[in-house]
Amino acid sequence: MPRAAACANFAELRALHDVGAPARRLPWSAGMRVARTLPMRLGPYLLTECIGAGGMAAVYRARRRGASGFETAVVIKTLLPEHRRNQRYVRMFKEEARLSAQLQHANVVRVHDFGHVAGIPFLEMEDLTGWNLQQLWDAAAARGERVPLPIALAVLSEACRGLAYAHAFVDDKGAHRPIVHRDVSPSNIVICKDGAVKLVDFGLAQLTRGETLEIDTFLGKLAYMSPEQLERRQLDRRADVFALGVTMYELISGRRLFAGANNIETLKRLQTLVVEPPSRLHPGAPAALDVVVLRALHRDPDQRYQSAAELLAALDAISAPVASRAQLLGYLGALAPDVFTRACDGCGERVAWGADCSSCKTRIEAPSFSDDEPVAALVPVPAMEERPRALEWLRHRGLVLKLSMILLWRQLDAWIADRRARRSHGGYQIERR
Repeated sequence: MPRAAACANFAELRALHDVGAPARRLPWSAGMRVARTLPMRLGPYLLTECIGAGGMAAVYRARRRGASGFETAVVIKTLLPEHRRNQRYVRMFKEEARLSAQLQHANVVRVHDFGHVAGIPFLEMEDLTGWNLQQLWDAAAARGERVPLPIALAVLSEACRGLAYAHAFVDDKGAHRPIVHRDVSPSNIVICKDGAVKLVDFGLAQLTRGETLEIDTFLGKLAYMSPEQLERRQLDRRADVFALGVTMYELISGRRLFAGANNIETLKRLQTLVVEPPSRLHPGAPAALDVVVLRALHRDPDQRYQSAAELLAALDAISAPVASRAQLLGYLGALAPDVFTRACDGCGERVAWGADCSSCKTRIEAPSFSDDEPVAALVPVPAMEERPRALEWLRHRGLVLKLSMILLWRQLDAWIADRRARRSHGGYQIERR
């Protein structure tokens, strides 16, 4: 693209998205309610730790307690206080619940329940104790190294499997309904403490019938947006391929691709940066991997992989070593022994995966899983339909007034009928049998 045209295009995009405006901060009261009131009771849940908060929702680690001492660890996602009366955000939150409940795949987060407690909408999800890719990247960078290529390829391949499932989603009626995630990024790819890789946060995802999506709002992470999403053109699954390509490039090279010091610099890089092959920054990366990454990052959607399934097939065709789950846990155990640990069978001491117990010298081997294991052997979760309760009905505007008017009208009607009966029979009521 010529420099003059790129500058003109950048000026239009900056005006379109107002990226020069200061970032919106959460109100002080929201920060108090998100971070400073824990532990906090929310219906049957005890929220113990806030593990993340974005512009729309907060995510908590919690415990659900039931009868006879039943207790289980879960993750609760709730809307931020300032959005709970915004019907647009509430509608998006409900759509996320309905959509996520239908997804049944080993590489996609499972949603167990959706409901309201004291006017607060919430999602109950499976416990995902572990690290996301952002934390893994930061930990490796803090040690002055990049993530080993076999580890990076293992995580990226599993994340691509989850995204490929979403792109080829078939609903409960047998209809092909591709899902566009729209927010694929390192923070939304989680490595659990057992080595499973999960794609999370379908809050911006949209269920389609194979058609492209009209963009009416500017949502998502700027550094991982495709050119068509930035320009608010129609987008489809190829926008997710671009975002995953950015994530692949950063994890393999150990360097940020488009992210700048501020939104303006990030937008400039998205429009003008010429992407160099990742092997120039990671000498161990094969040339075939350069071809895959650069095609996923092509600015023309027609030149990219058309879905995550095509990208996954290209990754599998590369003759490069890919770490097993045992090797992945061994690496993570050495990198974060306080997170990726288990109890020693001999003495009960917490030991990192792949390490020796300091007390009894027992080797803690990371679990290995067969490649023939079914990917989506999960308990089916039916699509949830919201069932408003009586109290939720009463919260709708005007409903209380309508009920009062109905009762008043019935009392008035009964009083009029009684007066007419008295006049017709000399002021005496006639007993009806």
